[in-house]
Amino acid sequence: MANGIYIPMTGAIAAQQRLDTVAHNVANTDTPGFRQQRAQFSAFFVPSPDARPVEKGFVSMTDNRIDDTPGTIMTTGNPLDVAIDGPGWFVVGGPDGELVTRSGNFRMETDGTLVDIGGNPVLGGAGDGRSPIQLRPDGGQPSVGRDGTVTQNGTQVARIAIVTIDPAALEPRGDTHYRAEAEAMEPSANARVIGGAIESSNMNPVRGLVELVQLTRDFQSAQKVMSEYRRLDQKLLASG
Repeated sequence: MANGIYIPMTGAIAAQQRLDTVAHNVANTDTPGFRQQRAQFSAFFVPSPDARPVEKGFVSMTDNRIDDTPGTIMTTGNPLDVAIDGPGWFVVGGPDGELVTRSGNFRMETDGTLVDIGGNPVLGGAGDGRSPIQLRPDGGQPSVGRDGTVTQNGTQVARIAIVTIDPAALEPRGDTHYRAEAEAMEPSANARVIGGAIESSNMNPVRGLVELVQLTRDFQSAQKVMSEYRRLDQKLLASG
């Protein structure tokens, strides 16, 4: 087999990996607080023997980076819907430790625990003092102030924990949850939130669909080149 076939092969793999990433983004267009991911690639070269010029170049996916561009804030009127206006992340208690999210469509459980859409308790406080927010089931309609303070009947019961994180430190844990090392999470003293609203996904569906079409074409083009290499190999073998 001609060694050159590995060049379009790596191109096809890269296109497929980007397709998977963009398809995931498009599928979450309507997911509140979703952050689209962008595939990162690097090129590398295979040195030739005898110090001759490089013969072949390949491409390989290195990472998926989180795009932290904010989505649109949409008013819902639900007092437990909360959107962060600016940088920052909500902190929730996950099965294996703290997670962060931009999805602020919260609800109150029957015991008063404030939870996110996945049933994870929303945390209040700061640093090592973060703990699940406990509302009073019979304490009246809760409301959330601009600084994240949660009140019931005019009495403060908690303050939603918000942290800032470098997007490069985030590890996806589902569609809207991410994990980060504790030292990467800095409490945000100046975060502003909007109650009765949620943040939409930051994914542009039209742009995503256009990108899917282009990537599909790139993948098909790479496949055609690979098929041509195979045809030439078969022709050489047949000619003896």
